[in-house]
Amino acid sequence: MHLSPDDKQKVNTNAEKILIDAVENSRPLLQLTSIKRGGVNYQVPVPITKKRSYFLSMKWLLDAAFEKDNKVGLPERLAWEILDAAHGQGRVIKRKDDLHKQCESNRAYAHYRWS
Repeated sequence: MHLSPDDKQKVNTNAEKILIDAVENSRPLLQLTSIKRGGVNYQVPVPITKKRSYFLSMKWLLDAAFEKDNKVGLPERLAWEILDAAHGQGRVIKRKDDLHKQCESNRAYAHYRWS
C-alpha cells in the first residue's frame, strides 16, 4: 500500500497509543453472573470493575492471538490482533459485542442482582 507523504504523516506509529486504543476498544462494560432462584439458574448482567475489564480485554487479546494460524509467530499474531482491536474490528471486538448482546438479551433478569 503506497501512501502519499501527507497520508504518511497521518498514520499513527506510536505503539503505546495503539495498544491503549486496542485495550480501550475491547473493554467490556458488563458481564454475566449466574444466580439461582427457585431452582432455575439465571444469567444476570452485572457491571464490571475497571480493573476486571482491563484484565478481560488483555486476556481476550492474548487468547485471540493464540487461536490464530500457527504458521506465523505469536508476536506477529498478537500485533495483528492489537491493530485490529485498535481499529474497532477483529475477534476481540466481536467477543466483546457478543457479550454485550447477551447482557442485553438477559436484561430482564437484572432485578435478581438485588434479591
